[in-house]
Amino acid sequence: MLRVEFWLATSVRSMIYRMLVLNTSQVPWTISRQLSVVYANLLDEIKAKVPDIEKVFSPDKAGRRVAAAQFASDALVELYIAFSLRKTSVDTKEAISEEFSRLDFVENLAESEFQDQFYSVLGVLARLDKAFSEYDSGTGGRFSKGRNVFDAQPARIGFVVAAGLYVLGRPGMSRGARERSTKLKQLSSMADALVTKLNKMSPQKLGDFLKLDVLEETLDKRVGQVGRYERSVYFEAFKVLIEEEFKLPDLEACWRAN
Repeated sequence: MLRVEFWLATSVRSMIYRMLVLNTSQVPWTISRQLSVVYANLLDEIKAKVPDIEKVFSPDKAGRRVAAAQFASDALVELYIAFSLRKTSVDTKEAISEEFSRLDFVENLAESEFQDQFYSVLGVLARLDKAFSEYDSGTGGRFSKGRNVFDAQPARIGFVVAAGLYVLGRPGMSRGARERSTKLKQLSSMADALVTKLNKMSPQKLGDFLKLDVLEETLDKRVGQVGRYERSVYFEAFKVLIEEEFKLPDLEACWRAN
């Protein structure tokens, strides 16, 4: 006997939730595999609800990032998982085997506001990306442009995880819906105040604020696992930025936080 099910949902959140908890009579899937099935729906909803994102690249519509607020589809899926789990060591190409992580992910999806909270954080990231991108030293180095900060996936992961901890709370100690909403409004307000400040700066002052030379120096250290090290650097950096309410005179303290 072959059973075929058709699921209709008003939002991608409820669809993913059903796939995670109702996939009975099937070979168990990894979270990454389940997300890939609803890939198009998730991306469509991101495009509709995060207007600050300018372009999303996918396997069917290939491209590369040449300006701020442009992201690959698989990078956005990875950010989605990282935000939910509040872990920088997420890899969508590998199974997420820890049962507590799976349960935490399901619990977040069960919250009706969770999806919109993720979209809001993505919007904050995109606005910061655009503000940073106004700086270009013209030297052509690794960090010659402000856009180069969020060119790297470790930076995006670091930001969404730091923001996730601030908004959602620590894994196992998640905040209630009302507190999450309050924290999200605070995060957006603080970040937008910084964006407004940066948009008024001259390119030279923006460069002085970004301190990209310090970031490059920090990332140039020889370490065994480069990807993990970079995610840690960016996570600690953005955690400091959030803890200081986005009111730092420049980002040197952030880049030296790790």
